[in-house]
Amino acid sequence: VLEELAKVAFSDIRDVVTWDGTGLRVSPSDEISDAAAGAIKRVRVRGNAQQSAERGDGKVRSVEVVLHDKLQALALLTRHLGMDARTQAQPNVVVIAPEKLSTEEWMRRYGGADGSPPAESMLLYE
Repeated sequence: VLEELAKVAFSDIRDVVTWDGTGLRVSPSDEISDAAAGAIKRVRVRGNAQQSAERGDGKVRSVEVVLHDKLQALALLTRHLGMDARTQAQPNVVVIAPEKLSTEEWMRRYGGADGSPPAESMLLYE
């Protein structure tokens, strides 16, 4: 699964399609690497290849190449590898105060330098 996600996450459209000022060229399937092929979601040819052969011009009207969602693959990889902030363990802060404190007093004593509460914090009373 990780290998398939990596194909999509690290894909580059230039491994499949090349273009310049004169046009666009889709690489033949036998020239595309397994990694690049794994990133392709869809290839759609518009126009009839047989009609193109009958006209003798060797051209089809258009070719559409769509790759799988790269951002989604990157998000899944980072989550699986523990690189996503949402999945990293956050240290718990427990403050035991001898008396009930107002929010302002609690923040003054135990809050962060910017006035924000510590991550995943909880206030307990004795």
